[in-house]
Amino acid sequence: MYTDFYKLARPAFEPRYQPSFWWQGGVVQSCYDSLFAGVDSGGAFQLVTGGPGSGKSTLLYKLCTDFTDTIRVALLAGADIRDFYNDVISGFGFAKEVDGKVEFVIELSRILKEGVTEGLTFLLVIDDAEKLEQTVFEELRMLLGLEKDGQPLLRLLLAGKQEVMARLALPENEILRQKLTNHLELAPLSEQECSDYIEHRLRVAGAEEQIFTSEAASIINKSADGRFKIIDLLCTRVLEEGAEQQEQQLSASFVEPVVQLDWEEFLAGDLRQISKEKKKARPTRQSPAETATSVAAAVQAAVSDTQQEAEKGESAASPKKEKKLLLRAIVVAIICVCLFFLYQYISSLQRTVPTDDSQPQQISLSQRQQKLPLVTAGTGNLTSPPPVFTNTPVPSAQKETVTAAEKKQNGAEKDKEGDGRINVHSLDVIE
Repeated sequence: MYTDFYKLARPAFEPRYQPSFWWQGGVVQSCYDSLFAGVDSGGAFQLVTGGPGSGKSTLLYKLCTDFTDTIRVALLAGADIRDFYNDVISGFGFAKEVDGKVEFVIELSRILKEGVTEGLTFLLVIDDAEKLEQTVFEELRMLLGLEKDGQPLLRLLLAGKQEVMARLALPENEILRQKLTNHLELAPLSEQECSDYIEHRLRVAGAEEQIFTSEAASIINKSADGRFKIIDLLCTRVLEEGAEQQEQQLSASFVEPVVQLDWEEFLAGDLRQISKEKKKARPTRQSPAETATSVAAAVQAAVSDTQQEAEKGESAASPKKEKKLLLRAIVVAIICVCLFFLYQYISSLQRTVPTDDSQPQQISLSQRQQKLPLVTAGTGNLTSPPPVFTNTPVPSAQKETVTAAEKKQNGAEKDKEGDGRINVHSLDVIE
């Protein structure tokens, strides 16, 4: 940490809000005074806009902590609002939960009226207002319409980027825009303001001598585009580099190469570079067989390492090494089980599915009957095809009739055997 090298009691440029580091200078202090007076005088709707890192959130935290006990504040973040009705009520410190808009209006009206009777002022503060949904803007218009004796029961303060002005300019937000009583813009810091701000932060942190020259502060302000958040980040980076190189005073020639970067890239840190390196190092997709081979090699290497560790442990065994070897063996066993299931999966993928051509074809009963040999008579060279059998059931009464007819016909045909003629029906047909 640079604090030891520069003899500081604490870090001078931490991003989180700390009341002791509040800088009473520049446009931020004038905005603070104007907003505080607007809430005190009964302004219904105030708006603060500014670019990223311009100090909007710090300004809101300062306001909320400095309000007296007679002003009750609910501070919400536009991106975090999920249940607007309950978020507002809980933001004011009430545990009551409501179900729906009607119950919300009734409950909030009761809270506000009772508070006003007791001399309280209710202020709803929403940061990142450009991220609000249109339905929330409509609810805010409804809240500003709650009045008692001609005075609004609730005051509203929004803070956000320039996009919030475009949202308010929509036709559906015209009534809400008409209620706007104060609009403030946080402008970037000038070179002198940036130098005063840096010196103030270092002095509060415990610096006894000047660390940044005025020229170095000017370079930082230019790189940060006069935005508080970027100034804090760049100063931290320069101080860490100065402590590493043992630079007691940071001049322009030292600061310039350190801050020559895109601040958006700097805000992202090294994450993008790490992402690129991971993408380059990412292996190509392997086939199941290649994956199984690589896993087998890894398991074999792990087993070999385990055996070597075991051999070493025999000569100088200790409880700690035994536990380590046991854990290694368990890991190897788990890997082997996983490899087995992977092998089974690969085997199932490689199995061939039989096609329709390999399926044995079923021959119908009629086709089988057509292939049967014909019954041939010994003397008459007569051929007769076998009867075609069907699965149609024959009623019992009909069976008796057919049997009687066959017997009668057989008797008549036996009488004709002496004539030298052969009765085909007397032959037994075997399928």
